[in-house]
Amino acid sequence: KLAGKFSKYKVVNILFYPGLLLQKITTKEPDNDQIEVAISSFKKVIEAEEALKAG
Repeated sequence: KLAGKFSKYKVVNILFYPGLLLQKITTKEPDNDQIEVAISSFKKVIEAEEALKAG
């Protein structure tokens, strides 16, 4: 909200630019390779939890 309220000032835009770039990166849809890694990692965690439960 603050950035929008003072967006007409160039200094404010410069100060908020890195945060906007970070937001753009973190809200980007994952590609297929990233999804594959996430699924594989999740499966490993499930296996590790099951091994701990089994003793």
